[in-house]
Amino acid sequence: MKPFSITYVVHPHFNIPCRYEIQADNEVESIKYAEKALKVRHPEGVSIVTSHLMAA
Repeated sequence: MKPFSITYVVHPHFNIPCRYEIQADNEVESIKYAEKALKVRHPEGVSIVTSHLMAA
């Protein structure tokens, strides 16, 4: 598992980027896991902007 940094925005506040860190095997899985976790945290909805592998 590798550390990824996810940048997302919460609906309807699209002008305020937020950051979420997650462990995943690859970038696609990091986005999938982040969407699932953020759906619980922000039921109003989120949009993933970027996913980056963090330096070790």
